[in-house]
Amino acid sequence: MLPREFVVTELLIASLLASAPVIHDLRVRWVGEAQCQGGQRVVERLELLAPEISVTRADTPANVTATVTIRRDPAQQWSVGLELVGPLGVERRSFVAETCAVAIDATALVLAVSIDPIGVSTRVNREAAAPEPDPQPDPQPPSAPPVTDERPSEPATTSDVRREPSVHVSNETRADRTTVEFEPRGPVGFGLAALAGGGYGPLQAGSATVMGRLAAFGPHWRVELRGAWLPPVRPALGDRGRARVDGFLIGALGCGVLQAGPVEFPLCAGIEAGAIRGRALAPIPNAEVAAQPYVGVMLGPGLSWAPIERVALGLELQAQVRLASGGFALDDLAALNATPVGVRALAGVEIRFP
Repeated sequence: MLPREFVVTELLIASLLASAPVIHDLRVRWVGEAQCQGGQRVVERLELLAPEISVTRADTPANVTATVTIRRDPAQQWSVGLELVGPLGVERRSFVAETCAVAIDATALVLAVSIDPIGVSTRVNREAAAPEPDPQPDPQPPSAPPVTDERPSEPATTSDVRREPSVHVSNETRADRTTVEFEPRGPVGFGLAALAGGGYGPLQAGSATVMGRLAAFGPHWRVELRGAWLPPVRPALGDRGRARVDGFLIGALGCGVLQAGPVEFPLCAGIEAGAIRGRALAPIPNAEVAAQPYVGVMLGPGLSWAPIERVALGLELQAQVRLASGGFALDDLAALNATPVGVRALAGVEIRFP
């Protein structure tokens, strides 16, 4: 007989194993319009495409949770968004399909390939390479009884001839014919950025810039509203001394964006306006604060890298073309003029809200 302690230990282990929750490979959450409810259909398709994957729709533990959001867009197509949450983080994909049925089949295919790419590709190749079975010979028709009627036989009509329906078997599913277009992000996102840098201009002297930026963006475009402060600098006024110069600028830009994965290349143009203030410093006597308006055009490229979805690091280089501005004078003599073309380099970080 076994010791009582050994039996009790085995019973405890068995009860713990029986009470442990089953962890599935994939849990599917379907969020769709009433005209396209396909959560159960996706599970059934996954069981055919990847039978090794354990799939559930219940609110139970799973290694990967897939949230499927489907809606009809203005072009009467079905737009599908997939969000996969698993041990490696969050992965998002999206595509469009002509009908709800095609969207359901395509969703199942994308999920199967995402969870078990090797198993799905192996199964598809094996099914494609399998030889088709030899056709069975048609059974011989029974011999017709002797004809007793001596009337000439009439030709058989089309309705008298029974034709076997032709069956075409194809391994290609409707999802295989769907064009899946992956987009880097949703239709419209927003960003809030802080930048700093410096350059030459708007006056004929060096300048520093601290900037805040609000942006709206899409896959291939972005628009921005900007506000910049020009911290005080002390340019020389020839051999007469120095001046304290600062200012502010506000502007709006529009950009076309080229994208390669997490890297973006915006090419922007816009307009900015503000004011430049100057005051002569000692030993120049009777110094007064003077201000000049500034209006100019901004042109230039940028470079942005988004290591994660909600944060982007950026660089930009801009040319500032003056449209209207003035300089400063001492005793009616020009002391610090505005530059016709300036240049500015900025670096910063942007927080995104897709």
